Amino acid sequence: MTPQTAATSSACPGCGAVLPAIEGPTNPQRPASAACSAAVGEITARCYQESELLSVRQLPVDAWAVQHPGPPGRITNQSLALHLMTLCLFIEDGVDPADGSALHAQMMTLRPSYAWLEPPRQPGWLTTADVLFAANLTDYPPSEYTQAVRDWAESAWRAWRPAHDTVRAWLRRWEDTTAKSAQSNQAKRPHRRGR
Repeated sequence: MTPQTAATSSACPGCGAVLPAIEGPTNPQRPASAACSAAVGEITARCYQESELLSVRQLPVDAWAVQHPGPPGRITNQSLALHLMTLCLFIEDGVDPADGSALHAQMMTLRPSYAWLEPPRQPGWLTTADVLFAANLTDYPPSEYTQAVRDWAESAWRAWRPAHDTVRAWLRRWEDTTAKSAQSNQAKRPHRRGR
């Protein structure tokens, strides 16, 4: 890194992404540089702007969130748990990332609480900087951008390997609760008489 590059770039305190330093808003609940916050916004925006990328629009949200978990607390713990659970579903179970928002809503219906998970020392081998670099290559087709986003999400999920069993247990608890709730609602539904 040249002295000029060092002066104009900064490393994100959450994920370590080295990006051109910018002034801008940051969230005090997320250890992220303004440049990294802007980068995930740019990545996510592209996923919404191009129809070929809509299917992966939840992946950058989840990957970024688990690389910038924030301090322990009820809301932070829930956020981290939801993003880890959907990453697990997408990466290990092949669930469609396009279902991410709906999954988050379903997971929160009973207002579960989650224990704090200690973040990994290395939040993943890929960051927003890698996806932005790939996106800025000439003639970068949507299929390769999709793969860059998927690789980043997998990197973020793999970094949390020590917590995988806990996340899988949370998913089983959610699935069991959802199944019991569905059975209960079915039993309460009035029977209609034939006409």
